[in-house]
Amino acid sequence: SALFDDVYAQVSEDILPAYLETSEVDLQDMDSVTYQTGLTDITGIEGIYMSESGIGSIAYSAMYIRTNDDADVDQIKKRVFDSVDPAKWICVTAEKEIANSFGKDIFFVMGDSDTADSVYEAAVKAAEQRNMTVSDQILEKENPI
Repeated sequence: SALFDDVYAQVSEDILPAYLETSEVDLQDMDSVTYQTGLTDITGIEGIYMSESGIGSIAYSAMYIRTNDDADVDQIKKRVFDSVDPAKWICVTAEKEIANSFGKDIFFVMGDSDTADSVYEAAVKAAEQRNMTVSDQILEKENPI
């Protein structure tokens, strides 16, 4: 949650969803893992941390995935990017998705375009402040709404 705190401290409050909550996903609960990430296999993953609005149906989700030393980070990043449901809230859809690797970990954000861009840029700064290598292989896409 410290990374998310550092990220959100750099993003204007009027862009962020109200009442953000950060929590760890129980890796033993595959229904929750799949709902949050789209993943059906957690090989190489040590932890998944989610940050979302605690109220209403707001199309915003950010996740930080910690991997182990043997993980294929690029493959996991691609699987999340391809599998996560941008309409998981049923009545709203995230406009934009962005995923990248920070060292051996993965950062993913989806929401409206301005929010996703701002949160991602702040996450890059937070990762660099932690001396993490930020990959130049960014995955991003716009979703039809």
